[in-house]
Amino acid sequence: MTEKPMATRWQDGVRMVRDCDQAEVYLFVVKQNRRNTTLQLLKRAVEEKRFRKIYASRSRL
Repeated sequence: MTEKPMATRWQDGVRMVRDCDQAEVYLFVVKQNRRNTTLQLLKRAVEEKRFRKIYASRSRL
């Protein structure tokens, strides 16, 4: 998993894809959301143990 942008040079991005293909693993590029206000509130709630055991989560932004 890598954050967007996955590379600053084209050849670096191509190499990342090639290396993941050779290793037979998926490469995920995600948008950085660390500073998103809603996610900060959620992170704080999880850290304060406001929820029971979390088995899975899914988000669409």
